[in-house]
Amino acid sequence: ADLAVATGQGAEAERLFRQALTIAEGLAAGEPGNTTYARDLSVSYNKLADLAVATGQGAEAERLFRQALTIAEGLAAGEPGNTTYARDLSISYERLAVLDLSAGRVSEAREQFRRAVGIRRRLYRQEPRRIDLAEELAVTLYLLADSADEDLEMRQEVDAVLAPFERLGVVTAKGVAVLRWARSEPSG
Repeated sequence: ADLAVATGQGAEAERLFRQALTIAEGLAAGEPGNTTYARDLSVSYNKLADLAVATGQGAEAERLFRQALTIAEGLAAGEPGNTTYARDLSISYERLAVLDLSAGRVSEAREQFRRAVGIRRRLYRQEPRRIDLAEELAVTLYLLADSADEDLEMRQEVDAVLAPFERLGVVTAKGVAVLRWARSEPSG
């Protein structure tokens, strides 16, 4: 289904995502306590929401992202030490923040970004050697800085988080771009 989106086959992607959602809903309904099925359902909602964003259906995207968020919040609350559930929750907050920002709801976006940053900071501190967690934190800090007046602090934190990985030569292109932003002169 992701390939269908990338190749411009949106209708086929939507059909496949909806099919996956139907299966995930059935499994989750059949075993309400099964956290794997609940997570799969949350991921299905997020994928359909991403497609809705890509096709300009903001209201539908928000509805689906909120359904994913509700599940992610429940899973994270049920297993506070589960890093996968915490990461999923941070992703839900970030996706809603981006949607809020694009709709002009700046204060709501900032709040969602701050929630995502809080989780991502905690995850990064728990596993400071994971480049994926470091880069996710850096990207969310960049997005928060773009929506708030905390530019300098965010730039410094991004540099501090990613510099050790840069020295090791393991920063991805996305991380390099965020580092470049962090080290550039703030505009304005």
